[in-house]
Amino acid sequence: MMKTITKTAFWMVVLPILFLSHPVKAESLPTTSATHPQPPSMTESDSEAVADTSSREEAAQVIQAAEIVNEAAVETVENEVELEEISSDQPKEGEIVADETSSEEAEKTEKKYTDVAFDIGLFPSANINEAFDGPIRNNVSLGIFGTKQDKLKGFGASLFLNRQDDEMVGMTVSYGLNLSLRRTKGFQAAMLMNYSGDDMDGFQAAAIYNHVGGRSRGVQASAIANVTVGDFSGAQLATISSVTAGNFKGLQLSIASVTVGETKGVQAGLGTYSKNVEGGQLGLLNIQNGESLKGFQWGLVDLSISETSYGPQFGLFNLTTGSHKGVQAGLLNVATRKVKGAQIGLFNYAEEADAPIGLISIVKNGMLHGNFWTSDTALINAGLKFGGKYVYNIVSAGIQPTADSFTMSLGWGIGGHAPIHEKWFIDSDLMFHRQSRMSDFNDFAMVNKLRVMAGWQLSDDVALLFGPTLNVIVTEAKNIDAGDVSYISDLKTERFDNNRRAISIMPGFMAGIQI
Repeated sequence: MMKTITKTAFWMVVLPILFLSHPVKAESLPTTSATHPQPPSMTESDSEAVADTSSREEAAQVIQAAEIVNEAAVETVENEVELEEISSDQPKEGEIVADETSSEEAEKTEKKYTDVAFDIGLFPSANINEAFDGPIRNNVSLGIFGTKQDKLKGFGASLFLNRQDDEMVGMTVSYGLNLSLRRTKGFQAAMLMNYSGDDMDGFQAAAIYNHVGGRSRGVQASAIANVTVGDFSGAQLATISSVTAGNFKGLQLSIASVTVGETKGVQAGLGTYSKNVEGGQLGLLNIQNGESLKGFQWGLVDLSISETSYGPQFGLFNLTTGSHKGVQAGLLNVATRKVKGAQIGLFNYAEEADAPIGLISIVKNGMLHGNFWTSDTALINAGLKFGGKYVYNIVSAGIQPTADSFTMSLGWGIGGHAPIHEKWFIDSDLMFHRQSRMSDFNDFAMVNKLRVMAGWQLSDDVALLFGPTLNVIVTEAKNIDAGDVSYISDLKTERFDNNRRAISIMPGFMAGIQI
């Protein structure tokens, strides 16, 4: 079309110019008057030569001008065509542009099916559907060895195979396989496997394996394994494994419950894994490996490998690699960054922690002080206080040379720290001492103390400690008593339990320095 327009424009310009510029013959001119002088006459051959030369020059100029006009016309037409193509690609006002998904849906919608309400046969190539042309849509399809149609909207059953190439809406039952190569909406039940190549809304129940190639909403139940390639919403239940490659929302229950994306709900099994969790993981081994955990982990080993975790971890071993807000409770609790909450276990470690409660709690950027003091049960004591911002452990050793006998003590305690002023604080702890004679280490008493101490910060590194104590002394041997432990034992209240152990309760004191 563009070439035709160009040629038309070319000849519309060239023809008038050639017509107007064509040389006029001499005999067509009016004769001149005799009174006017005439120029010298030319021969006929000279006149024709001059006319011919002039015509060729004028024709060349006309052709050159026409070529210029032609090029301009071509360029103009090409620009107009490009503009038309661009404008045709742009959506008009109010026009909805369909994406690839809607195009596919439109393609499916436009597909014309031959409706065969009832199909029965031996196997897919020997049934009623074979008598009809085009894509087949059945309402009921029954086969001994198998059934096949493009679309099923109703019920299908066979011994070995039910297959739909486009869509299944309804229910299919087979001892072997149910294969819906595209979308599935309804119920699939098979002894071996259920397969949906695209999205599924409904229920899959199989003895061996269930598979959804797209998004799934509903239930997958299998004795062996379930797999959903896209997002899943509902319940995945299997003996061995349930796997969702996208995001999961609901309940996942298997020996191995795995979500590659995010989980909103509960994962339960011997082992659980998810990228991010908003809900909970319950298993012997729980792993969250992503950006955040918002919920609980409860198992033997709980691992949160993320920037942040919120909620409790209950297990023999609990680990968070990011900041943790909540509780860690187990035999060993480890947080590589800050814990805003409590760690409760035999051994606790954190970079920063508010309240680590355990036999040994190590906080990298926490409390670490040396304590030196005197008390009524040990004249000279030295201890190490370490822990978090508000909770600490203390271990100590001391000697008591001033009571009825020379004794030594080894102690451990746990306490709390409460800042009350820029210079003042209160420390309160429970300490448990094993105090024995220097001459016989097996002859000992248990000295248990509740201490309430005021602290006065003399400088950034030095503080004074002093306060009252309440002592509960339990003597195990007949030849050691409260008088061998405390030099103010006259204030004791003593009684005996059923095992004839002496239990003495008396007040005491402590005073010392902290560095």
